[in-house]
Amino acid sequence: MNSKDKFLDQTLAIDFGNSRAKILYRNVFKSFRYNQNLLTEFEKFFFSKIKTPLRVLFSSVNIEQSNSIIDFLKSQPNVYIYNIKDLIFKQKKLNLYNYHWIGTDRILGIIGAMEEFAPPLITVDFGTAVTINCVDEERNFVGGLIFPGPETQLKSLQANTSLLKVNKLINEDFDDFLEISTERAISSGIQNSIWGGLLYILEEIRRKRFGEETIPIVFTGGGFEYFKTKYQNWNYERKYYRKNLVLSGIISIAKSEKQFLIDFGD
Repeated sequence: MNSKDKFLDQTLAIDFGNSRAKILYRNVFKSFRYNQNLLTEFEKFFFSKIKTPLRVLFSSVNIEQSNSIIDFLKSQPNVYIYNIKDLIFKQKKLNLYNYHWIGTDRILGIIGAMEEFAPPLITVDFGTAVTINCVDEERNFVGGLIFPGPETQLKSLQANTSLLKVNKLINEDFDDFLEISTERAISSGIQNSIWGGLLYILEEIRRKRFGEETIPIVFTGGGFEYFKTKYQNWNYERKYYRKNLVLSGIISIAKSEKQFLIDFGD
C-alpha cells in the first residue's frame, strides 16, 4: 500500500448537514438520518467497520446533531479529531476573501469539484437549501445564491396553510406542469419552479460573469433525485453530477494539508 492509500485508509470524513450525517471511509459512503437512533447506528458502524488509529475530519452545519457523535469519537482511543474549518483557513486551493461570510459546506463543495474540474465552474447543491456557488478562472470564490430546497418549501406550506396538508413530495418529472389534485399540484409547482428558476439563474450567471462560456456545472445533494430527469433532459454539454461533493472537498483538503494532521507512520 502506498502512502496516499494508507493516508486515506486512516481518514474518516463526516459531513453533518441539516437533515443527515454523511460519512466517507475507505471509499465506503454511508448516510445517517437524524433521529433518536443516530448515535446507536453510528456506534454500530464504527465498531464493525472502522479501524484505528484514525483521523476524523468533520464539517457541521448542525452543531446540536454533530455533538453526540463527536463526543463519542473523542472517547475512543487512537482517534484524532479535526474540525475542517481550521484547515480551510490554511488551504490554498480556493481564494477566499472573507471566509466568515460563507458556509463551510459551500466552500467544501467547490473544492471537491475542483479536484476533478478546472475552474471557472459552478456548483449546485440540492439540500435543505439550494446553493449555487461560483469560482472564477483564478480560483477566486465570486459568490452565489441560496434559496429554499424542495423539502423546505413543502414544510413552509405545511406550516403556513390550513388546507394544503401534503406530507411528502411526489418524485416525478411533471413535464406537463398542470395537475388536478392538490398533492400533485404542489409537487409540480415546487419542482418546476425550482428547476425553472435554477436554469434562469445559471444562464444569467454565465452571461454576466463568464461571457456565456460553457463552463462545468457540477450538481450534488440529496434533493437532486427530484430533478434527475430534468437534469438528464437539459441540453447543456458540461453538466455533471457528483454524489459526495462536500465529502470530496474534506478529503481534498486533508490530502493537501496533511502536514497539519497527525502522522501515524508505518
